[in-house]
Amino acid sequence: MKKISICLLSLVVCLGIAAPVTKILADNVPVISGISGPASLNVGATGTWTISASDPANGSLSYNVDWGDQINTSPPPNPQSASAWQQSTSFTHVYNTNGIYTVTFNVSNASGATAKTTISVNVSSTYIQVTSPTGGDLWVQDSTQTIKWSAPASVSNVNISITGQYVCPLELRQNCPSVHLLPISIASNVPNSGYYVWTIPTTFSGQYYISVADAGGSSLAGESMWFSIIAVPSPHPAGTNILSNGTVYFIAPPPPAGGGVQLLCGQPSQPACPPQPQPTLIAYPSAAVFTSYGFNSWANVAPATSEDMKLSINGLMPYADGNLVNDQGTIYVISNGIKHGIASASVFLFLGYNWGSVVSGGTSFMQSGPVISSVSAHMPGTLINQNGTVYYISAYGKEGFPSMAVFNSWGFNLKNVVTANTSDLALPINSYSSIISVWIMGKLSPAVYPPVLYPLPS
Repeated sequence: MKKISICLLSLVVCLGIAAPVTKILADNVPVISGISGPASLNVGATGTWTISASDPANGSLSYNVDWGDQINTSPPPNPQSASAWQQSTSFTHVYNTNGIYTVTFNVSNASGATAKTTISVNVSSTYIQVTSPTGGDLWVQDSTQTIKWSAPASVSNVNISITGQYVCPLELRQNCPSVHLLPISIASNVPNSGYYVWTIPTTFSGQYYISVADAGGSSLAGESMWFSIIAVPSPHPAGTNILSNGTVYFIAPPPPAGGGVQLLCGQPSQPACPPQPQPTLIAYPSAAVFTSYGFNSWANVAPATSEDMKLSINGLMPYADGNLVNDQGTIYVISNGIKHGIASASVFLFLGYNWGSVVSGGTSFMQSGPVISSVSAHMPGTLINQNGTVYYISAYGKEGFPSMAVFNSWGFNLKNVVTANTSDLALPINSYSSIISVWIMGKLSPAVYPPVLYPLPS
């Protein structure tokens, strides 16, 4: 058998191979024989590029186009004309801003070999195009927005204006069609930089479009699409759960001013009323804390508004009272927002707790209370079954549920109800209110507290 040497051009290596001799095609790459396309193009106009290529193995080709404006296209071949060796394929593209772009065509065959070629196109404007705001945008009063446009280099300065749509009052709606109002100037004779930063006055509200025109007196001008200006969003009411940057917050109701309500303040011969406290934000540190409040629902978490996030953040939300939490092997009972460790498994069982009611989670952010080392009355927040009646233990005694509907409204689960012990039986019924009301937004606990009376101001 005859021995020959084959040298690969891509590697400075020669290999000795025994016959029979096999012909090797150099790299087997596609061959690009031609490319055509516009040398110049207007902004917003559609350009057409055609590339002719062939495959040495007479196989099919695939294409990828990098248009140079961060847009890629990978359509299936659509040859205008093709033979066994040659394909001619066309692509279209629209550029939205001025510039000189390099278009890169990559042609690949079935074996993965790729050939590449490039062509340049100069994109410019023969008119002014407003690119921001876009159709359907919502801009907020008193916010800062950027108006953007592209214009020919021959334009030195521009005038910017806004035009609104007048909507007739409801009582005149049938006899009064909507009309465009006269344009209102935003800025005059500003440099043709392609952008202008505008703080929206609170007097604007409704639908508008923005016009940019050559300040030099030519007819060059452009308009944006219709967009809306809306009022500054109000904060959500106290009791709402809101989401901001991946964190869920509870909008906590404010405490009474001055620690309580001062009667007759602000009246003649009476002192001025104290400043009205504002709601605060309390962050849920984990999903486990959020779901420990059985009435919480992820579906009811609202996106935070800018006004919401102006409220002060006031710490972290504890687990709901009555929860059993396993933190690295130690089980805690949560009561009045404080964690109380259970001294042993026997104490846990004597108190009637169920291992299936324990949730795992971190508690390092919570304040610690005395360890539960003996069997006594259950902690406030516990649900007990006393002779067939379910009670909620609060700091003021036991409170009953008038119906299962009220029980369920708080997100409670019957599996977490423990049998009342002797110490529980001795607890009084809450003298202020023995019946728990249905859950309402903003309440974190069903406990009913007696009212606190504040003296008249002296």
